[in-house]
Amino acid sequence: MAIQWDSLVVEMILLAGIIWFAVYIEHWAYKRTQQEQDKKTRSNILLFIKNDLEQRLRFIEESINYKDYKPFFTDM
Repeated sequence: MAIQWDSLVVEMILLAGIIWFAVYIEHWAYKRTQQEQDKKTRSNILLFIKNDLEQRLRFIEESINYKDYKPFFTDM
């Protein structure tokens, strides 16, 4: 029983290619998911900062209108 080296080498190369491609696709999908999470986190942080600054401006306006000067505390 002789080993057919040429078919064995071709099968091993195909198997290695399939494994490499599967790992590459998995890594690509993970990076894409991570980028989407980062984008969502960034937008949430900007929304939080915007809301906080609007609340502070409203507080300052009310203080000026009612001449009720109170210190405001940071909550960030």
